[in-house]
Amino acid sequence: MITIEEKIEINATSEKVFQIYSDVNSWADWDLGLDFAKIDEEFKTGAVGKLKPKKSPVVADIDFIEVIPNSSFSVYNRSILCIFNFYHTILEKDGFVEVTHRVEITDRFKFFSLISSIFGKLIGKDMKKELPKSLKRLKHLAEN
Repeated sequence: MITIEEKIEINATSEKVFQIYSDVNSWADWDLGLDFAKIDEEFKTGAVGKLKPKKSPVVADIDFIEVIPNSSFSVYNRSILCIFNFYHTILEKDGFVEVTHRVEITDRFKFFSLISSIFGKLIGKDMKKELPKSLKRLKHLAEN
């Protein structure tokens, strides 16, 4: 498994950050790795959406595995070789919030573990580079 995690402090309320998260159709405004994201239903546990990463020709289905208002949400995506779990948490601090984004990439098929490990590392490298930029953009949107 490959894990990538970044945190940022944002001078905003958890409600403000969660409001930005819940507007899935605008995720590409802050998530710089996306061409688009969309959801045709309420932002809640069990919802299903779609997204298109910038460096991918494929539109991927995402399943909202847990949505806790003003606190966190998690989505799951299964590619050809890997499973991606994305965790987004908002922790109230004294006068600000700490936002954490974590991505876990695991092998989808044990017998392809070497191939999916290489695939995951290549994608993970791009995610590691883009994640801090996306968090800074999220911070900018939440604070303004």
